[in-house]
Amino acid sequence: RYGGATCCSQTLFGLKNGPGHRTNVLVMPTPFAADEIVLTVNLWDPESGRTATEEITGRGSFQINDIFGRVGMGGVQTSTAVAYIRYSSTSSGAYWRMMASVNDNVTSDPTLIGRSPGRTPPPFQ
Repeated sequence: RYGGATCCSQTLFGLKNGPGHRTNVLVMPTPFAADEIVLTVNLWDPESGRTATEEITGRGSFQINDIFGRVGMGGVQTSTAVAYIRYSSTSSGAYWRMMASVNDNVTSDPTLIGRSPGRTPPPFQ
């Protein structure tokens, strides 16, 4: 729950990008609230060592299509990327959850959604 300007975060592991895959991220408040939030998305690809950061604003429940392209890492080919997402507080006090879906670059239907075991933390906190 929020307690300041940027109190809360979530980390997503094992994200894929490349000719056969792209990763979308669903952002969902619980319970539903139409509040606007500001996300700071930090993306790290341990295979190439590349990192990128982008601020994204959204309202209510929304999807960020092609997270790699959105943060400027569209050309990276990986299956082990990590997204560390911080979000701003909102007046409703809603909890925010992020879910990543890996897609086949043709449809927006997920081809892989999974939980990840503990891994090396990303180089931002």
